[in-house]
Amino acid sequence: MIGTDPAGGSSASRGTTITIYTSDGTKVGVPLPNVVGQKAPAATATLQKAGFTNISYAWDPNPAGKALCSVTATDPAAGTTTPTTDEVTVYVAGVTTGNNGNGNSGNGNNNNNTAIVDPAACSG
Repeated sequence: MIGTDPAGGSSASRGTTITIYTSDGTKVGVPLPNVVGQKAPAATATLQKAGFTNISYAWDPNPAGKALCSVTATDPAAGTTTPTTDEVTVYVAGVTTGNNGNGNSGNGNNNNNTAIVDPAACSG
C-alpha cells in the first residue's frame, strides 16, 4: 500500500468509499518539500518527515547574504516529484571569510574564501 483516499489519519463517515493505492514495486515519487531558508537540521527533519532517506549536503560557495547554515537550494528543486530513496542534495550557506589580499606578492587578489564547516556544526 502506498496511500489512501481519504488520507491516512483522517476520519470518514460510515458508507464513505475508501480507495487504497498499491504499487507494483516501481519507484513512487512525492513532491520534494521547500526547505529553502530553513537551517540545515530543520530541513533534514522536514525531508525525513516527507519520507526522504538519502539526504546529502553541499556548501553554497556564494550564499549572497544568506544566514550561516541556512538552506539556499536543493537538487532536485522543491516541488519536483522524487522517489523517496533518490539522493536529495541540500545546499547550505557557508561562511565568507573575506579576501585573501595576498599582500606579500602584491597581486591584489581579492577572491572571497568560503570556510568549509562540518554540517553537524549547524544546529537548530
